[in-house]
Amino acid sequence: MTLQRLISAPSFLNYDHRGSRSQPAQIAIDEAKKYLEKLVPPGYKITKSGAAQNLPNICWIAVLDLDQTETTQSGIFIVYLYSQDLKRIYLSLNQGFYAHENKFKNILKDKRPASVHDLAINSIAEETIQLRSSISDDLKPIENLVQEIDLGSDKHLAEGYEKGHITGFEYDPQNMPSEEIMLNQLDSLYPLYAKVCEFSDFNSITNPTHWTTTSGSNEYKRKIVSKGSTLNFDDFTPKASHPIPLNPLPKTNLNRFKTRKHEDLIRDFGTHARKKGFKITNKNVGKRDLVMLDPNGKEFLVEAKTVKFDGEEAVRDAIGQLLAYRFEYYEKSNYPEMVALFNLEIGKLWQDLLDELEINWIYISNGIWHVSPNVSSLQ
Repeated sequence: MTLQRLISAPSFLNYDHRGSRSQPAQIAIDEAKKYLEKLVPPGYKITKSGAAQNLPNICWIAVLDLDQTETTQSGIFIVYLYSQDLKRIYLSLNQGFYAHENKFKNILKDKRPASVHDLAINSIAEETIQLRSSISDDLKPIENLVQEIDLGSDKHLAEGYEKGHITGFEYDPQNMPSEEIMLNQLDSLYPLYAKVCEFSDFNSITNPTHWTTTSGSNEYKRKIVSKGSTLNFDDFTPKASHPIPLNPLPKTNLNRFKTRKHEDLIRDFGTHARKKGFKITNKNVGKRDLVMLDPNGKEFLVEAKTVKFDGEEAVRDAIGQLLAYRFEYYEKSNYPEMVALFNLEIGKLWQDLLDELEINWIYISNGIWHVSPNVSSLQ
């Protein structure tokens, strides 16, 4: 099967929201979810319509950045939306409408200037304009983007999806683009997703009274480890990727860092590296993300980074931390190989920079690990 066929299938199988979850169209949605789970980068979750008792009027399949949201009811997400008549499919960078409704439900009825629904629609529409504006320059080189969607439904949630649409693509089920184009279009939304989340996070922190789309920022903590400590390369346990709030604030001898995508990336890569014969550990490694030994006993220091746009910021951060951690944890006579690990593709310019600095790079795209020549055994 292909993404092209799986995404278009519900339109040809006569999805009926009054039908059962065992109808062919809903089964096709389930299959599309399973397929997407193999394609998305670590730290992203696939969810779909049809989990509730009743099927929705508008069916959908969503890609959630777990640093931002764990539900389509709030936060920002990527979603395949089907029009009510199933004649159009949208790949939409969108935001949760229920969060906007819930905000105004908490205002006493006699204090509201309009209905909850109208206030929520105005709120999500206003934030959509701001979110789209925050990536306006980034949208220009991307072909075939649509800034409005029409789901052909008078249901409240459908209107919420329409007003919450930031940018995306429109498909005709009868004339779907090629598999390569569909994959590229999905890939093109990840950096935009990261950028609008960053804008949303900033506003939710600096303007919480007026900004509704919430920040997903949370952090873990790690203890500091002294230089030259002995590592057990048979001890690797991925950390949980759900949020753990720091309350109270950590002590000064603890290093803080973001989680979810970060930890899922380490988990998935660790599993892959083990299959390739590497021994790995993330125990008692201090601020290091991962340390590994190849089958010949060569040590590798791995720094994992989540990519926000073309990789520039992630690459710069990885370079700085790899050099700092190499100096902090190793004697010069025993320096390890350095590896920068990414959850999305980094641009050729940044690959070349890492090559020049003799830092190996690895990233995952559509379920495939891409590696620099010196670590080809991890392909």
